[in-house]
Amino acid sequence: MDFSIPVVYENQLHGFIVSGQMVSEDMHIPNLREQTSGQTDSQAFKYFRSAPQYRYEEIMSASRVLNTLTACYFPYA
Repeated sequence: MDFSIPVVYENQLHGFIVSGQMVSEDMHIPNLREQTSGQTDSQAFKYFRSAPQYRYEEIMSASRVLNTLTACYFPYA
């Protein structure tokens, strides 16, 4: 899973800060319904399982911190 925070400066969207590369099996976050090639490729699945796992609350907290930091550097004018 990844999440992104928009970078807005002077009412113009300049891009996004992307963060993530984590796994969550929390029921608050929907999983993909269809099987992907990553689930059948043993090498890809090994890398998937090596990614850090976080709870929903931890992911939301990290996204709020990143959003606050972004707003400090790029105030919504």
